[in-house]
This record gives sequence, structure tokens and C-alpha cells, in this order.
Amino acid sequence: MAISCSHAVLVMLILAISPAVDSLTCYTCQSQASMEDCENKQKETACPSDSSLCVTGVLNCTALMTGGVMKTVYFKGCAATGHKCDIRKEHKPSCPSSPTGWSYSFSNSCCSGNNCNGHSGSRRNTSVMLAVYLFLAIWVIVLMY
Repeated sequence: MAISCSHAVLVMLILAISPAVDSLTCYTCQSQASMEDCENKQKETACPSDSSLCVTGVLNCTALMTGGVMKTVYFKGCAATGHKCDIRKEHKPSCPSSPTGWSYSFSNSCCSGNNCNGHSGSRRNTSVMLAVYLFLAIWVIVLMY
């Protein structure tokens, strides 16, 4: 049985847009300077199999004294177990050391998909990209017939 050119193109397109079966990968970084600095230092990290989300966040630390100094830590990493939008313990930032201690608050956002927590200015919606690829594949097949 011979495979037509259109069938070969279809198979190649399906393989090209199929998601990988490997574990999720997320960018990880920490910076007290800025999110941009964090992104300049970010590294791609394979998440454990129980992580299904990537996290981007900010930790705000306020020193526990009158006129307390405020520090900010920007971070990215793999989410905790399951679909909870919390950073994994091994990627969790902490406030700098202080003799009086800190009060702190986290502000996180999560996303799904490999390296979805990349540069904040270039996030892509994978569902839209998949729809575009499928439309193009169907269009190519229609043109071949």
C-alpha cells in the first residue's frame, strides 16, 4: 500500500504538534532585583511527575520593626503536588535573614504547559497555537485533494 504525499504531510504535522509525553518543564529562578533579572537568570528545569503547573510569583518581606525595611523576591519554578498554585518546597524563596524577623506574603500565578512561565512579555496561549496548527493541517490536506 503506497502512502500518498498528503498522508505523509498529515502524519508529519500531527507528530510536530503532538505534545511530548515527558514530564513538565518549567523555568526556575530567584532575584531580589526584579522579575527581569530573574528571567535573565532563569533555567529550564524538569519538574517531578506530580507537578502539573508552573509558577511565577513575588514574595514581599517586611521587617518586624518600626519603619521596617521591605524586600521583594521574584521567583519562578514548578508547582507543588497536584493542581495547587503553590511553588514546590525546593524552589520556594525565603526572606533574607533579619534579627527581628519578617512578615511576608506570596503572590503567585500558575500556568500549564512546558515552559509556560517564560519571559513575561512573550507568553503564548498553547490552545490558540494548537488551533492554528490544526487549521493549517486541514487547509493543506484540502488543497492536496
